[in-house]
Amino acid sequence: MLTHLTGLDVQVNKAITGENAFAHSSGIHQDGLLKDKNVYEIMSSEEVGAESMELILTARSGRHAFKNAVEKIGFDTSDHGDFEELFAKFLKLADAKKEVYDQDVFYLVTEHRKLDEGSGHLYELKSFQVVTNDLYPTATVKLRKGGESFKDSMVGDGPIDALYSAIKALVGLDVHLKDYKINSMSRGKEAIGRVNIRMEYQGRSYSGRAMDTLMVACRDGKVNDRVISVCTQLADMKTKAEWNAAPERDLPQRQRLVALIDKLISLPPNARRVLVPLYTGLIDALKSEETLKPAVIKLYLAMVEWNQADQAILHVDPVIQMVDTHPHLLDYAYRQIAQAANSSQAYWSPEAILDLVDHLREGQLFSAQYIGLSLLKVAGTALLWNQACTERLRAYRNHAHEAIRLAALDIWTVLE
Repeated sequence: MLTHLTGLDVQVNKAITGENAFAHSSGIHQDGLLKDKNVYEIMSSEEVGAESMELILTARSGRHAFKNAVEKIGFDTSDHGDFEELFAKFLKLADAKKEVYDQDVFYLVTEHRKLDEGSGHLYELKSFQVVTNDLYPTATVKLRKGGESFKDSMVGDGPIDALYSAIKALVGLDVHLKDYKINSMSRGKEAIGRVNIRMEYQGRSYSGRAMDTLMVACRDGKVNDRVISVCTQLADMKTKAEWNAAPERDLPQRQRLVALIDKLISLPPNARRVLVPLYTGLIDALKSEETLKPAVIKLYLAMVEWNQADQAILHVDPVIQMVDTHPHLLDYAYRQIAQAANSSQAYWSPEAILDLVDHLREGQLFSAQYIGLSLLKVAGTALLWNQACTERLRAYRNHAHEAIRLAALDIWTVLE
């Protein structure tokens, strides 16, 4: 009532009534609570009208909490060795993100175990469009379950009602949306928004949360066009020396552009997928600018799905073509590809990287052969330089081009 009257939300860290009063992110706390809630909670959340205990997965979470999250979405964890491999990938992902959500856990498990298309038992949101007005707020939603896609449109009392009505119609479950809340987690134009929802199905309550920025905006083509237009204007401005340049306010225009692109590509892989149309538009707008070639290389690499060799080739090949006509960018591309692959390591298997290496080795261009060696180094490190990796490295050591032989020899010397 006070929140309604004053327009001010209760602080999330306020005792008993705050949103985080019954949320736990520390690994030792999560382990204790899963064994006995009385260890750290002197009262039940239900006694004060709050939601049930919530375990927030972070880099500080332990095996017990992660195992609980995996089992909660319906996967088996009885294979100890398999679970340890999965937990290691979770820690890498948690280091890259502030919080790990159920959809991230689901993606980790399915990618790790290479489940067949038909074995998917959860729905995945592929796309949505919301049109809001005073007459007929409408939402169109496309879902995927395994290898099958579903699409439907609904009209609602508002955009949120229309969106959830469409999802409810597609899944065919009598689910009731009980609570929906959006909060800003920071200030300014780059504020991160966090969404909390609570749903009820067959008398049981389910809650979830997600946190991100740029996601909805960059699904909108008009927003993409505006961002691309701004970047094009920055690219057209001549770089000037500014002796009194402050860290943020007075950077030369092109440096501002590069800083903006770095922010756009620094998101986790699942967020970057949403931004692919924006990346593509930026590449088309900037690729003719000689001084922005390094930024264009980063944009291509941000679209790579390293666990899908065929898709990865589509975005790595343009980089190779660019480097072939601009040899001074070769070492830069070599480093950036290795860095991009390493930063997404939780989302690919070394075998997929080796498939990409083999494709690059078959290419006729020197730049393709050289960049393939960069990816071989990434895969070899992940596989502890097993026989498959060392055989490929040996082939590089016998390469006809001296520069590639020397680079392969450097790697070999370190291994020895």
